[in-house]
Amino acid sequence: MLKKSFLTQNLNPLDIKVIADAMYKKSYNRGDTIIKYGDMGSEYYILSSGFVEVYVYQPGTKADDPNINENVMLTKHLGPGTGFGEIALLYNDKRTATIKASEDNIQVWVLEGRVFKNIIIKQSISRRNIELGFLEKVPLLQNLEKYDKMKLIDGLEVKYYAKGQPIVVEGEEGNYFYIIEDVRSIIE
Repeated sequence: MLKKSFLTQNLNPLDIKVIADAMYKKSYNRGDTIIKYGDMGSEYYILSSGFVEVYVYQPGTKADDPNINENVMLTKHLGPGTGFGEIALLYNDKRTATIKASEDNIQVWVLEGRVFKNIIIKQSISRRNIELGFLEKVPLLQNLEKYDKMKLIDGLEVKYYAKGQPIVVEGEEGNYFYIIEDVRSIIE
């Protein structure tokens, strides 16, 4: 599931393991509130099984409004594999929606907010520094300014190939520029 989340999909397997080890499983039943609009964010969730309903309110709606349900602007359902709760954590802000369990015994994986921030931000900075180190060693790119190299890093995407799977095929049109990060599988 972590490989599907936009926040973690480009992390390497070791980084994903660190996050997975820090998560714990929690269950909710139909109607249980997982996230409440207006609360400060303290956890990030990934839905493991079941469905949740998201309630988005009209701009300016007060969290303590006794008629808050009359201000629902949009509702939508999220299914397994979906992550939620990251906005309040990333921006250190209040929850922008209410999320409730749509059925009994839904399962979510939970990551505490401080751990989320530590791991995601730390891993992101670490990853960018590693990638910059790779680019610094590429003769073709040595004359680029650091700013340009950082912009190039923003476009990098990690791809994994199984042993024996071709990366480049002679005669085919080249659509990608490859930088080999880990050569263990090439050497073996």
